[in-house]
Amino acid sequence: MTTAVEMASHSQVLVEDKSSVRILPLNRPKQMNSLCSNMITRLLQLFLAYEEDPNVKLLILKGQGKAFCAGGDVRPAIRDIVQGKWRLGADFFSYQYTLNYVLATYSKIQLC
Repeated sequence: MTTAVEMASHSQVLVEDKSSVRILPLNRPKQMNSLCSNMITRLLQLFLAYEEDPNVKLLILKGQGKAFCAGGDVRPAIRDIVQGKWRLGADFFSYQYTLNYVLATYSKIQLC
């Protein structure tokens, strides 16, 4: 059974399968495709799975709408911290930097 969070992350990071290429459109054009927690988690899952998949040779990230990606959407994380939910804010930044590390050290070709 798919949860609402999983459905949101799947609609915000799309997957197009073209032979040995995976195209990952970021789909939050009204927010300039800024990465929310759900998107970061989904991208981490996809990148880690594709790194192990010998059939995937190339990953392409692109943005829907006018912007590619405005970076991490820190507003919800800051709001959580201000409201005393510091763990949620800390988790956001932890996952964001983990994604940055995975992208920087990825063994396969990626285009952004």
